[in-house]
Amino acid sequence: MRTKTTTWLSVLVVLALLLPMIAACTQETPAPTTAPQATATTAPDEPEVVEPCAPAATGPLAGVDPRGQTVVWWHNHSSSREEGLMEMVTEFNSTNECGITVE
Repeated sequence: MRTKTTTWLSVLVVLALLLPMIAACTQETPAPTTAPQATATTAPDEPEVVEPCAPAATGPLAGVDPRGQTVVWWHNHSSSREEGLMEMVTEFNSTNECGITVE
């Protein structure tokens, strides 16, 4: 038979675990503080032309050039699933614009 102390302690532990999850789910994404600026190089109706696979100009990957890279992809599939994956890899290797190769 449980004592009152054990029961209350159980309730407090459950609340301590649930309250942070509930609080995290209720946070809203803040609205942007500034309006996006129009670029001087493109007209409003023309989309900006970006070279395929060009290195990023901004952000954490700025200057990273994906062209010609090789990716070693490990998977645990065999039999018909492996055959399906290999078909997708072959198609990717032959059609991607960046010259990226998946092994």
